[in-house]
Amino acid sequence: MRSVLAALPLLLVIIAACASQAPQEATKSKVLAAAKQMSASDCRPHDEGNIRLVGCDYLATLLNDKWSVLVTGAYVDSGGKRVHGNAIGVYYF
Repeated sequence: MRSVLAALPLLLVIIAACASQAPQEATKSKVLAAAKQMSASDCRPHDEGNIRLVGCDYLATLLNDKWSVLVTGAYVDSGGKRVHGNAIGVYYF
């Protein structure tokens, strides 16, 4: 019990030091890079019936100090014309 009480002041100093550090600010480029990495397998080019997924589009938004990234598929038809894509995912940071 004494060793726990002896370590208590040191633990309080460590906790205070951690609490005083400013949180790391996530930048738009870091958030987009993370979303691209997490969605890489879903965004690889492949055929889906008569349309082809050629990649993804990413839209990052900062709301209430939180980042969100909407990932939508970039699809083309057999003639190469871009068609409306669907949401593949939303990531929150």
